[in-house]
Amino acid sequence: MTINMLNCSKLVTTKIVVLAVISVSLLLSSCRPAADGGSAGDDAARMRVQSVQTGQVLGPPALIADEVVVGTADGRVFFMRGDGIYLKLSDFAITSAVRRVDDRYFVGDEDGVLHCFAADGTILWRFKTDGKIMGAVVAWRDLILVGSYDQVLYALAAADGGVRWRCETKGFIHGSATLDEEQGWIFLGNCDGVLRKISAADGSVLAEIDLESPIPASVVYADGHCYLLTHDGDLLCVDGATMSTRWRSATGGDATSAPLLLKNAVLTCSSAGEVAVFDRESGQEQKRLPADLRLAPLAAFSADVACGLSKRGKLYLFPAVHKYDTLPLEDFQCDVENAPVAAEGVIAFADDHGGVWRLELPPAFVRTVLSGGGNDKD
Repeated sequence: MTINMLNCSKLVTTKIVVLAVISVSLLLSSCRPAADGGSAGDDAARMRVQSVQTGQVLGPPALIADEVVVGTADGRVFFMRGDGIYLKLSDFAITSAVRRVDDRYFVGDEDGVLHCFAADGTILWRFKTDGKIMGAVVAWRDLILVGSYDQVLYALAAADGGVRWRCETKGFIHGSATLDEEQGWIFLGNCDGVLRKISAADGSVLAEIDLESPIPASVVYADGHCYLLTHDGDLLCVDGATMSTRWRSATGGDATSAPLLLKNAVLTCSSAGEVAVFDRESGQEQKRLPADLRLAPLAAFSADVACGLSKRGKLYLFPAVHKYDTLPLEDFQCDVENAPVAAEGVIAFADDHGGVWRLELPPAFVRTVLSGGGNDKD
């Protein structure tokens, strides 16, 4: 199974061994009192942790209705449900994150096949491209959009996988497309270094910007603006309507992941695990986290709080109210390359040795963090 590491041209169970539900103490140095009268640290100690060892190399995890879903190197998809469920889809490694659209699931593999399947594993249809699929699908109306290493973005009918249109590029498509659903605009970056604005209706290219450096991951779109990183480490904000650059900032490190967009900030993570924080409005650098944290790419815990793991498995929150200083949660003592995923007090991740983790934080602790408690370092 390949993992996105340093460049775009070469990015890098069989049976469940154990399923445990345990309570762990969180490493909180100082916390404000929680709403129920106890400390946030006392409340957080009741965090529920589920861990399953699959024995497989795993792809990017997904949280679907609070259920952890992840593809394996032997072509299966694992659902962290009950004692765990595997669905065999392919003879090749599952390389994209799983996405659900309505009652259907979609995932791509290393052989370039997009699989559409039901929750019970029934294959509804398959579509074969000529290169591996690394980015998760995106849905627009009755279309499924997916890019491939064959350098083509495909629009497929969700009902049967028929090709509605295709847009050819000149580089590997490693990330996902992103959408302005109301305008019907698709924004796509890939390894040819060109940011494209594409019509969702027919696949025609409406505008493009050559950034002269590969775009190794997904573009993030919000409030009419595209936020993206180049492999050389430039962070850009581009106006989606005019396709003009609003601001451009150097992060100081090569990038292999998408930027993380929060309410007032954009966070970037270099391939070496160095995180920088930029003002969302101006692009001005606000802070750099200690380089020795060596973080994997981050995820949004909420609109104002990032979460992430070090490459050695230490889990942190980074609240904006405390200027993104680290709030350590737990040291899982495992190697991690993929970003975690988070939603409504749940954090999930897959480690490099086949472990799947789901962490459910107590509501009182979540309220404390979101209200600005949980860290008194300022």
